[in-house]
Amino acid sequence: MKRAIVVGSGPAGSTVARLLAKSGNYHVLILEKGRNYFTGLGGPTNKIGNLFSNDEIGWESRRSPITQDPLLEPRSFRTGPGAGKRTFVGDVNSLPTAVGGGTIHYDAKARRFREVDFITNSLMGGTPDKPAIPGTTYADWAMEYRHLEPFYAVMEEIVGVQGPARRVGRKIVNPNPYESWRSTPFAMPPGVAQLNSLLPSEAASRLGYHPAPVPTSINSRPYRGRPACVDCGFCLHYGCPNNAKGGGIWQLHDALRTGRAELRSEVNVVRVEHARGRGGRFRATGVTYMTPDGRTHTERADLVVLANSPIEAARLSFVSGIGQGHPNEKKISSAQPSDTDPSGLLGRNLMFHLQTTVLAVVNQDIHSFRGRTSTHTLDAFVGAGPSAKEFDPAVPRGGILEIGGNLNPVVEASEVAAFAYGARHKEYMQLGPFHKRLTTFTMQGEDMPQITNYVDLDPDIVDVYGVPVPRVSYQSHPYELAASAYYTPLMLAIMDAIGGPGSSYPSVRTLAALAINTTLPPALPGSIDAGVQQILSATPFNEIPASAHIMGTHRAALSPAHGPCDPYGRYWAFDNLYHAGGGLFATAPGYNVTLTIWALAYVVGAAIVSGVGGRRAYSKADVDRGQRRLLDVIRRLDGDTMIARALR
Repeated sequence: MKRAIVVGSGPAGSTVARLLAKSGNYHVLILEKGRNYFTGLGGPTNKIGNLFSNDEIGWESRRSPITQDPLLEPRSFRTGPGAGKRTFVGDVNSLPTAVGGGTIHYDAKARRFREVDFITNSLMGGTPDKPAIPGTTYADWAMEYRHLEPFYAVMEEIVGVQGPARRVGRKIVNPNPYESWRSTPFAMPPGVAQLNSLLPSEAASRLGYHPAPVPTSINSRPYRGRPACVDCGFCLHYGCPNNAKGGGIWQLHDALRTGRAELRSEVNVVRVEHARGRGGRFRATGVTYMTPDGRTHTERADLVVLANSPIEAARLSFVSGIGQGHPNEKKISSAQPSDTDPSGLLGRNLMFHLQTTVLAVVNQDIHSFRGRTSTHTLDAFVGAGPSAKEFDPAVPRGGILEIGGNLNPVVEASEVAAFAYGARHKEYMQLGPFHKRLTTFTMQGEDMPQITNYVDLDPDIVDVYGVPVPRVSYQSHPYELAASAYYTPLMLAIMDAIGGPGSSYPSVRTLAALAINTTLPPALPGSIDAGVQQILSATPFNEIPASAHIMGTHRAALSPAHGPCDPYGRYWAFDNLYHAGGGLFATAPGYNVTLTIWALAYVVGAAIVSGVGGRRAYSKADVDRGQRRLLDVIRRLDGDTMIARALR
């Protein structure tokens, strides 16, 4: 039996490990840098426990136990080479470090991209070598929605995604008109709606928009041996005490149950071992990792999959001698190919979502801190679509609006302590504007890919393991800043329309609304706004992103001239080294990223299992021909799913 090593146990790594182990062709070793907070993985699902609790002090007021420590493992940041070696050292959009990865702490929105999102460059008149948006590397994806749709469907069922689309007779009926077609309904219906999501949704409906329950990988009913969500209010930033939250951990559990997978936690992979073979091509021969006692160990393998985050996968590649860890800064606007990275683009085109937030405080208690973080979505501001015939390039590409938001009392109290003490603090907390009366929009704004937004190795700083830290060079493009400025007044208008006469909530009204964004004029009139504008205007809106959505360092492309990986995640110069995760994204459509990471990871695993890929370059017809063999993997390894039955 062949041996595979998967680096990272998050949503991508666990999904690939699951397929490799279920195939029967591989024994899989999953290496995870963080701790394992679960007990009983690989045994009966209903016996799996965890070490999580609804502890505001432990998880938010202090540093979360699953968060990467920025003192021991910092990252450095700058807007570009012109800013010097670095302008900041610390937490630069780091993700949780633990078994299960970022899906431990997320609020579990599971969104599909639309048909237009995979071909927007062409729809705008661009070509692979001439992007439609100046100053970017905007490009079509190597795959289209029709290729990825079955993998969206199978992952929605494997993980367990609740949502409003349902089967009526032979049709799938979806109340969200902004989404593309679907082969299958969601695995579960929507859960309990939260009032702070319902209020803006009702206002948006009266203004002619079409909000809908948001697809979420949280059980709304018992599912595959796990209980339903109890709407405890401790979701975003928290582990789920009753295991109702879906994520990478359950694919890992499936892999371990086969008996052909092994998990090692608290081991940090510091090098990919590789050698050059016949014809000048490279093969990964294994990895070297470090244990907490400082010792190093080397494990050999027939296959290596880097499924850590895009930033960390780029960093690990560079310290292993793959790609350009120290590119020529004078030529940073161009690709810099090497033998191990013929694209010269490894680490480039780094993307984060530009998040624009609008807050509203209403006149009565709406229990904002209870329940899931967000139960509804409005997709009207993502851009024209969902199909090509409905596309209009003149409509700015913004992002979905996550509706709701919650802030618990303890965290609010710690924030208030920055400006109020004693009796004033007590009065403020009794009023509770944020944990009792708050509702928000968060727009996940599309971020333009730019060759000058990239990851390399900091030339001077190493982490606690002695490994050079990743340096992020990043600056927002004018397009996403303009899109944010365009849509924010529309978001404020919806918030202003909450409640009042003629609404479903006539006793509710908005007291104040505020846009956290420096690209706009003041959001509130006169003296109300004056106190906050001085602070907001000093905040660099495009500095040090903290979206936790990281994409693009390993763009999947049809040829080495356009990205570091082939359509199935394989490094072009290697026969057996793959990346799985958000690094494969060609663009960053304004949706939550996890479901697309899962779907792409399934494609990567299915390609390895079925032998698809391995070409020096691809045409669109090659991708079409490979699709049948990929779908066979769904039929064979996940034959009990709705999509497998639909494919028969």
